[in-house]
Amino acid sequence: MVTEALHLGKPYLAVPVSHQFEQIFNAYWLDKSNYGAYWEELNKERVDSFLYNLPHYRERSRNIRGRATARCWPSWTR
Repeated sequence: MVTEALHLGKPYLAVPVSHQFEQIFNAYWLDKSNYGAYWEELNKERVDSFLYNLPHYRERSRNIRGRATARCWPSWTR
């Protein structure tokens, strides 16, 4: 789900299943990259914080496809 949301330029609020390394790692990366937020448990304040920062996350995730392409492929292939 995370990759699909990022591909579509959508911010993501991640609550990974505990003890699932891949989910925790993806949520951590998402948070550190400012494409969304990650918490192990939700409460009203955390959801409010995510909603407050939604414009920032949207702006950040809007051009993710362009940034990913720029890092993965040499300029002559674009």
